[in-house]
Amino acid sequence: MMSNCRLLPFYCTIKNFYLCHMMRQQDIHICFGPTANSLLIQSNEFDPATNRIICMEDHLCDGPLCDINTETKTGEREEWISSVSRDNEYSEVVTNYVKKDLDRIQTLIAEADSIHRIFLWTGFDASEIVSTARLLYHLSKLKKEVFIADFPHIPITARSGEIIYPDILVVTNTSDIKEIFRHFKRVDNDSLTRWVHLWEKILSEDGLLWVLEKDGDISAHDETYFDSYLTVNCTDQFQSAAWVIGHTLIDIDFGVGDMFLNWRLKQLSRTGKIAFRGELKEIRDYQVKRINRD
Repeated sequence: MMSNCRLLPFYCTIKNFYLCHMMRQQDIHICFGPTANSLLIQSNEFDPATNRIICMEDHLCDGPLCDINTETKTGEREEWISSVSRDNEYSEVVTNYVKKDLDRIQTLIAEADSIHRIFLWTGFDASEIVSTARLLYHLSKLKKEVFIADFPHIPITARSGEIIYPDILVVTNTSDIKEIFRHFKRVDNDSLTRWVHLWEKILSEDGLLWVLEKDGDISAHDETYFDSYLTVNCTDQFQSAAWVIGHTLIDIDFGVGDMFLNWRLKQLSRTGKIAFRGELKEIRDYQVKRINRD
């Protein structure tokens, strides 16, 4: 029988290997968009030695969707975004988000051994929910503990002292991050299965807009879905496209971005649905008004 003295170095080696392995692992915090990313970084709540922040940037509530290992669909999405954002100075940057997000997912899969837990800062927002569904379709296979923010049920004390319940991270302050982090829920196996099925459903549907309904469901629509909101905000007098788009964003609870609405407003102008003057480029380059049919 091996003596305790001879076993001691063996046990120490195993223990050191285990401790080193655990030290290499990090909690992964996934947020959506540069503003959310800045909030998490500026909060100084996360030790970079044990926590890594990853930002998903592609706005997935409009346009044809794609996934890793779907080169044709990825190309279709890039072409669509490039067309919609053609007159925007950030067109190339936004188009590049498509591939960058897919690369981030593949990196997470490849580096699974370095992951301890995964925290998703997902808000009650169509784009973030669709992106989360795509993420969890893949991350569910890694067998890691996953936690998700309990938006919109997180009580935050506003500066006025009033208790509010924000829908999404980007409408909060850096001082709120610590409180939000206390309200994460573990995603159990049943929930993971529902997220996986949601992505499969969304990916199979024929639509260019993904709208968050009041009950939390995601529904598919064509690109004209928000056109009526744009035309209602046009008046009998010429006014800035930026004004019309800004009011429409409020009306639709920021269901899509201003770049998409600018594209639709220009399409309505080009097809004679509304009148315009100026150059149909960025939102401050032209004005629109209702057409008098009398």
